[in-house]
Amino acid sequence: MDIFSNGRQTPSPRSTKAKELSEVALSIALSTGLAIGSTIFLRWYMKDLLDPMNRAGDGGGASNAEGRLSAILEQRRRDAEERNGNDGGDGDAVTVPPAKLSLTPHERQISEQIADPSTMTTKFADIGGLDDVKAELQDLVILPLRRPDLFLGCSPLLTGGGPRGALLYGPPGSGKTMLARALAAEGGACFLELRSSSVTSKWFGESVRLVSAAFSLAGKMAPSVIFVDEIDALLGARGGDGVNEASVHLKAEFLTLWDGLTTSDNMVMVLGATNRPYDVDPAILRRMPRTFHVSLPNKISREDILRKLLEGQTTTREARQFLPELANLTEGYSGSDLRELCRTAAMGPVSEAARRARGGAGNEVRPVNSTDLRAAQKRVKATGVAAADYERDEEAGNGPQWRVPGGSEGASGGPRRPQGPRAGNLDLQGLVQGLAMIQNLMDAGGPRSNGLHTGINGHERGNGHCPNDENGARHDNVDEPLDDLAEVIDEESSSY
Repeated sequence: MDIFSNGRQTPSPRSTKAKELSEVALSIALSTGLAIGSTIFLRWYMKDLLDPMNRAGDGGGASNAEGRLSAILEQRRRDAEERNGNDGGDGDAVTVPPAKLSLTPHERQISEQIADPSTMTTKFADIGGLDDVKAELQDLVILPLRRPDLFLGCSPLLTGGGPRGALLYGPPGSGKTMLARALAAEGGACFLELRSSSVTSKWFGESVRLVSAAFSLAGKMAPSVIFVDEIDALLGARGGDGVNEASVHLKAEFLTLWDGLTTSDNMVMVLGATNRPYDVDPAILRRMPRTFHVSLPNKISREDILRKLLEGQTTTREARQFLPELANLTEGYSGSDLRELCRTAAMGPVSEAARRARGGAGNEVRPVNSTDLRAAQKRVKATGVAAADYERDEEAGNGPQWRVPGGSEGASGGPRRPQGPRAGNLDLQGLVQGLAMIQNLMDAGGPRSNGLHTGINGHERGNGHCPNDENGARHDNVDEPLDDLAEVIDEESSSY
């Protein structure tokens, strides 16, 4: 019977437990709902904050990108009309797209890589040497882009215009990128420089969409040239080590869209540049039927490059007469090496003027003379030569003695790595001695018998059993050869 106190009924243990369970269930439900809601909000907020596509889709960014491209198209239209008027052509040979464009968010992001022709100042005339390459590029790339009407009806082989892909390859600094810039300036086409940073994304599948946007944008802006510098890094072989799934999908999408260009009316060309053509994927090379070897300049090209580099520089007559000899002295130099040489020579008079100004003797800069060019030639080496000389000196033991900064001779300031011709190299003489000693050990094991091979320790192997003692092992006297081998190893190790 329930006991009443103060007019209230005492709750039973069952009702108390039920109330506690309901409170726990309510607490779990609230916690779960709060966790789910927080997760959904954070995912939406972080995606909106970090996803570049969401940022590119705002109205301000869209208007800026489309307005910039519209201005480029309008400038191309005026240039085409001016060229047709000068050439006496019948109408506009190049079909320029309408100035009003509608871009997707991915295309707006890729549009940042389109070069403005008004900012491209490099011309073919500014590039010294490479006359054969420049002439062929003008015929294969520029002419089909500027005058596609010349290729209509003349031959079925030329109906599609120029090649859909071309590759510039050669040593570093030979002028591949300058040729691409000249194409962008004189080609009269939209020039889209495709970089790894512009088509790679942390979001899975986003890289494929960016590649697709690059080709669709190039089609809208046609005639277009898609330039991929260091193409071996972006479109390297797919079977090598370190290839991930995202890069494989990116290359597959690139190849698929590129193949589609052969049946498209849009005039889009892919131009690649690399100094490692053997690392490019074979399928990419197959789609680049024309390859141009941009080699190091010869003597005539080096003299031409030097004259073009010094055109805007005040030089003496003696310096100009010294250029043929300087071209002989710079064999193996690339175009970028020659540019650095001329820049170093131009710094000579400037440094002298700065020293005179500090002494109060005036700051007039004299012209560059032959002495400046000679001094610059001794200071500026061809690409890789200085590193090769340093490595050769290190191997010969003539390199600098590396010491702890601030240290002195002794335990703390001595050489940080061993010097001499054997430092870090394989000692062939010691290796031959070791192999001869191993052969002696093999011979000391005794002859082969019953088809069993005699091991280096004199034990017969093959059945896991030798019958000469209680453990089944036969012992030969091999201690002396082992001691000799140990002495050789110790002697070779102590020499380092």
